[in-house]
Amino acid sequence: MNENNFTPSQGSSRADEFPKFDRVLVYIAVASIALSILSYFVTLITAAIVGRDVLVAAGLQNIALLAYVGLPLGFFLIFVLLFRVQRRRARSRK
Repeated sequence: MNENNFTPSQGSSRADEFPKFDRVLVYIAVASIALSILSYFVTLITAAIVGRDVLVAAGLQNIALLAYVGLPLGFFLIFVLLFRVQRRRARSRK
């Protein structure tokens, strides 16, 4: 039998490999990117159906602002996560 096979009786899981902060960072990044993409679609559909003037009049510019801020924020958090993981791997090799 291969010794590298993972069995549940070994008592560890993939979630134990990453610190809780990294998992929270991933969740925030994914939520930020998803909300940003959703706000793009809401802005485009609203502007196509009722016109661009309604976006300003109805106060929907905050949804458009979320699209501008959320996507770069999500990618920045992904890069921070990649940096943290690479640093952790470099420390474990030493």
